[in-house]
This record gives sequence, C-alpha cells and structure tokens, in this order.
Amino acid sequence: MLTPDQIETIEELQDYLTRVAHNIVRTSYPWADPDDLLQEMNVYILERAQQDPEFLDQTRSYITRAAAWNGRNALRGACRERNHTTPLEMDGEGDTPAMETRFAENGPDVELSVAVTEALSALGDKALKIAKLIAAGWTGNDLARAAGLTSRKSVTYYRKQIAEALAPVMGV
Repeated sequence: MLTPDQIETIEELQDYLTRVAHNIVRTSYPWADPDDLLQEMNVYILERAQQDPEFLDQTRSYITRAAAWNGRNALRGACRERNHTTPLEMDGEGDTPAMETRFAENGPDVELSVAVTEALSALGDKALKIAKLIAAGWTGNDLARAAGLTSRKSVTYYRKQIAEALAPVMGV
C-alpha cells in the first residue's frame, strides 16, 4: 500500500510523464498510443514503489527515466509482435502514423539528416551541446547540470532555440 506522500509524488510526475510519453511516441513510435505508453510508465512506477518503498525517494528525473526506459521496452516488444523491423516502419494495415517514416528501405533519410545537421549547425555551441544531450535522452535538472547551466529556465531557452531551428526542417 502506498503512503499519501508516495501518491502525491506520483501525481506530481503526471504532467511530465505525459509530455515524455507524447515525445517518445512522436519521435520513435508513431503507431503507438501515448496514453497506453503513459499507463505502462505509471504501472512500472507503482510496481517499483510497492517492491521498493525507497524508489520514490529518488530524484524525479531518475524515476521518469526509469519509467520511460520501461515504456520504450514495452514498445520495442510491440514492434517485434507487429513484425516491424524498425520502430518507425508501418505495416500499412490500419496504421496511421503521426509523422512520416524517417527511414527509407536502405537506411536513414539522407536529405532529412543533412537538413537537420545544417539547421543545428546554425545554433551556438551551447545550444548544439544541449541538442545532443536531448537526443541522448537527458531531461530536466540532469540536462541542465550536464550542459553546465545553472537553471532549467536556461534549458527551456535553448530548447526553444532548437525547436525554432528545426521547425522548417520538420515542417512544423
């Protein structure tokens, strides 16, 4: 049984977990339902909290990263069940991808890769470093510390720069 403090911690994570689930689906698994992924992440957190009461005493970024990792593993399993060779490959039977598949038959979309590289090269060194950390899965305070920033507001500023640079490339 969870304590009221543990329940409060889980409730505080919900907005962030929701954004993480939507980002995972948008970037890698467009055939998946973000609400299903969010549910998978929450089940993982609840199970871990019941097995190890100190789990929820970890930093929020650790809990979120662990839940996201578990959710991605569930989606990878779903890929194998659906016979997808890559997370972004559609089987064409009822799938409605949220974005275009970014992989051609013989590998990455070279034109997209070049366009993204050119867009990111226009950013400063700090923004480029943050873009690489984001691509590696870093979030929140951990991202700020790894990038040498003093606050998450600075991360938000650089995220906005990165999004603005990539918007024309991504067709947003």
